[in-house]
Amino acid sequence: MNLREKIEKEITEKVMTKLASEKVELNLVGDAKKIVKQANVEFDKLDKAENNYQNAIDKYEKIRDVFLEADAQTSGSKFRLKKIIDEMNAIKKQFVKTGEDLGIDYKQIAEFKSLEMNLKTAIAYEEGATEQGKEIRKFL
Repeated sequence: MNLREKIEKEITEKVMTKLASEKVELNLVGDAKKIVKQANVEFDKLDKAENNYQNAIDKYEKIRDVFLEADAQTSGSKFRLKKIIDEMNAIKKQFVKTGEDLGIDYKQIAEFKSLEMNLKTAIAYEEGATEQGKEIRKFL
């Protein structure tokens, strides 16, 4: 091989090495762009998920406030109704005792009938409030 061929061969090898190196660099640039684009798509999805999460939290807190208020109302009414039931039972016992002591048919007195009917209703409402409270607290 003459000198000229050796020089051409050496130059060709250097050029080919340089071209191969540039091709690798171009592939890396392309790979980097592609993966960054994929990452940005996921960033956008995560941002949307975060917004959805925050909106859900806001809605949950508003609904939770409604449940808390309903629980407070139910508990308060149940407590007061229990006291009323106790008073109604005490008055009923007095009706029975007084009626028996005086020998009168207290069961025919309109107020006694009303008391008995409303006592049954109050007991049913108090029991309903207990169940309602349990259901409400499932959400708290």
